[in-house]
Amino acid sequence: MIQDLIEYSEQHQKGEVTERLPSCKQYYPIADCEANDPFVSFWNTYWILYTQATYLSGRIKKVYKALVGEVLSMKDVPTDQKDISRIVALAKLVMLSIEYIHEPNHRATDIAYRIVTIIKKTHNYGND
Repeated sequence: MIQDLIEYSEQHQKGEVTERLPSCKQYYPIADCEANDPFVSFWNTYWILYTQATYLSGRIKKVYKALVGEVLSMKDVPTDQKDISRIVALAKLVMLSIEYIHEPNHRATDIAYRIVTIIKKTHNYGND
């Protein structure tokens, strides 16, 4: 994976990029974030858990906002009636949109679960 990122960076410098990586700083720049932005809290917590995460792009923030919307929309739905497939897909997309120094040593499903847990905590969501 690291070698792929190095090659991508070299291709990007030469202007030879054929596919945009979700974590690409040039294609998906992140807008300045306010210190009290919940996304900043999310990112700081995520980075503590996964120190190999190195860069976030504007795409991550867009997917994060969609994920937060899905998580919060389920807040009052009884647990047995929740369809979490979209939440899981968005959480995995957040994870895959982050650039890492090396591949995380956790399963994608476990990381997706932790992403949702971080969102719930930063938005004072109940514990279900």
